Amino acid sequence: MSLKISDKETYQVILCSRTSSNTGVANLNVITYYCNWASMLPIDKYSKYSCSFVFKSEGYVGLLASVGFVNVDIGRTQIFDGTTQSSNLGVIYPVYLNASATALAQFSYYNSDNSDNNPVILYPSQNMVKVTLNTFAGGAMDHMPNYSLILNFTPCL
Repeated sequence: MSLKISDKETYQVILCSRTSSNTGVANLNVITYYCNWASMLPIDKYSKYSCSFVFKSEGYVGLLASVGFVNVDIGRTQIFDGTTQSSNLGVIYPVYLNASATALAQFSYYNSDNSDNNPVILYPSQNMVKVTLNTFAGGAMDHMPNYSLILNFTPCL
């Protein structure tokens, strides 16, 4: 999908943990998706893209406590956060609704918006995309609900 944002085209990829191939996955913190990059991004293996993303999970009854990273493996290590190369795309954090209510009325979800993270990445080198959701300490995010991860690729000119 291609969107026109200002003078640059932005290409959007939506990854959802509820896809039919992921049904029944016990650990939603690590899911591998298939993306045919050649059909989504212009073929130019030397291009760089600014990659913003939106992460939204389904609601969870209770209070989610972890803050962590969205780690995206799209081939070799090729995500640049300004100072280093890694596969950490950006940060996700819990949002609380009714945090002071009784336990059964507490509600939360994991979130990240376009303005929170904007690394630069190189053209993906493989079609298998592994998304890993880890805390800053490297452990799995607690009670991970199903989620949608919307990746926005804007070419760096």
